[in-house]
Amino acid sequence: MASSPAMRACLWLRCSRQQPIGEKMRGANMASYILAVAKDGYRVVFALAEMDPTFNDSKVLVAYAANGKPLPAGQVPFRIVAPQEKRAARSIRMLHESRS
Repeated sequence: MASSPAMRACLWLRCSRQQPIGEKMRGANMASYILAVAKDGYRVVFALAEMDPTFNDSKVLVAYAANGKPLPAGQVPFRIVAPQEKRAARSIRMLHESRS
């Protein structure tokens, strides 16, 4: 799946608007997370520090397209992909809700 800066930034921007990031992330804030829920009820969790570029270089993508084409019907409206993970268990299709 090809990624664009807009797809990579989407989830991080949502998190960073609601939670302390960078140097302010310490102590109890290190337990901050985002829960992503699919339409079928599948749920995954990402620690906020995993997405903070001051902590980690890995990426969590929010995709609305793949290879320049809209996502297939079974994956819309969005899909979360963690491309650097060895298993795709935290990739989620049909993203319905995210909360922290």
